[in-house]
Amino acid sequence: MDVLVTTPEELPGDALSAARAVGLSAEEAFACVRAAWGKIDTAQRERIGGAGERALVHLLCEGLPEAAEVLHVAAEADCFGYDIAVRAVGLCAHIEVKSTTRRGRLPVYLSRNEYETMRNDASWQLVAVRLTEGLKAAAVATVPAVWIATQAPADRGAAARWESCRFDVPRDVLVPGISGLREIVDEAASAILGGAVDWPG
Repeated sequence: MDVLVTTPEELPGDALSAARAVGLSAEEAFACVRAAWGKIDTAQRERIGGAGERALVHLLCEGLPEAAEVLHVAAEADCFGYDIAVRAVGLCAHIEVKSTTRRGRLPVYLSRNEYETMRNDASWQLVAVRLTEGLKAAAVATVPAVWIATQAPADRGAAARWESCRFDVPRDVLVPGISGLREIVDEAASAILGGAVDWPG
């Protein structure tokens, strides 16, 4: 719905017929469908997002050396601009997690706080987690900050600024695994964490 139907003219024929049967115009039907989809999409994103964070925390705890500290900071507060902090000798990573159950297409919603954290924190990285329908991790990939910066919108005046943005990340942009943690991933770690599993097409 969010990709295929962007105007009233793109509503499927059966939806238009149903709308006419109850006295709605195409524009009114489109507004109703978008409102309903928005509610469903937000709830679904929260459910999948939380599952992706927990799945990645589990992979990190299992696949990093014992001396590494993995903190699920988003479980405590939503103000950091990232979800997971990893600390090890000589290394710090601040991971913003974006999760999906979709194959191939990866839509990512980034808040202004997350984006500004990316710009000011060299340890920040965006990690995509592909989940199975059972909400288990199937693939992990890094979205390069350089790509995000080139795609982000710009504020055009002092009277307005964007607060949230959707990025449709192409598959060829994704870097398998977690780029900033590659040197400390345990040899016995999951192939998913190590980047040996490609993002499904």
